[in-house]
Amino acid sequence: MTNAFQLGDLLIADPSIIGDETFHRSAIYISAIHESSPMGFIINKPFEFSLAEVLPEIRNKKLPLYYGGPIDNDLLFVLHNAEELANCSKHIKHKTYFSGEVEKAIEALNQGLLNQSNCRFFLGYSGWSTGQLENEKKQSNWLYQNLKPKNIFSLNTKSLWRDAIKSQGGDYHLWVNTPDNPGYN
Repeated sequence: MTNAFQLGDLLIADPSIIGDETFHRSAIYISAIHESSPMGFIINKPFEFSLAEVLPEIRNKKLPLYYGGPIDNDLLFVLHNAEELANCSKHIKHKTYFSGEVEKAIEALNQGLLNQSNCRFFLGYSGWSTGQLENEKKQSNWLYQNLKPKNIFSLNTKSLWRDAIKSQGGDYHLWVNTPDNPGYN
């Protein structure tokens, strides 16, 4: 893996990040890079309530809502692969897009163009200033994984962090079955 991150990369929080509730055991999908400042969404932290509980006009009552990160966490974003919404979305990689135009995404959801297999809704996002992510990587806070042409929506978000850590092998394998707070062990 190179030091440079790219659109569609997955940032995996190093197991040593303990005590940081926001990023502890997080997997972040890099969705945009503006002037060397990346942004992405935490894709493995669903809220305990559904999207329909926040937006009653949603017909799909079981669609989860994810915590995207600490920035603008009162704004809703959608990650999707619907070509029909490409004109109002930012292309990430392969057939994956993101948008803050939630009204159009809600219409597409209610029309059946979006569903649990091709979209994720997020409150907020994660972002870094220029050079910040590179510095955090030098401090070993993040591991990078290139997803190749893998469908982000087919990933098992419940086991995503553990699977990624397990794939690192070596000393990382010790963290796979460690409780969220090793002090409780």
